[in-house]
Amino acid sequence: MKVLAVLVLVFAAGCASSKASPTQEWAAAQDVVTVTRQTILDMHEWKAVTDEQLIAIDPIVRTAQSSLDVAAASLPDGGPAFDQAMTTLWIALAELATQDRARIEAAGARSRSLTWTR
Repeated sequence: MKVLAVLVLVFAAGCASSKASPTQEWAAAQDVVTVTRQTILDMHEWKAVTDEQLIAIDPIVRTAQSSLDVAAASLPDGGPAFDQAMTTLWIALAELATQDRARIEAAGARSRSLTWTR
């Protein structure tokens, strides 16, 4: 799920690199959430994400989508509700990236703790 961290960075770079309108920012965020959701499902199909992991991250993906739905109600002008919804989206995406990092670190710790015998 390292891909998720990359998607978050791409989204951040896209929004920070230009003075995007609220509509442009929302559209970029929608693309990231759509690609993230599909990537997670593909990884599950390829057995890179377990059933338990899929169940654990589903509420985070749903939060991201709900945030986009709330933000959409404030388009095209944006405003405080839009900003709050986009902040919630950022938090959800960061949580996905954090879970990915924690999983990778845990896997690394398990492999380092193995003892080899002859």
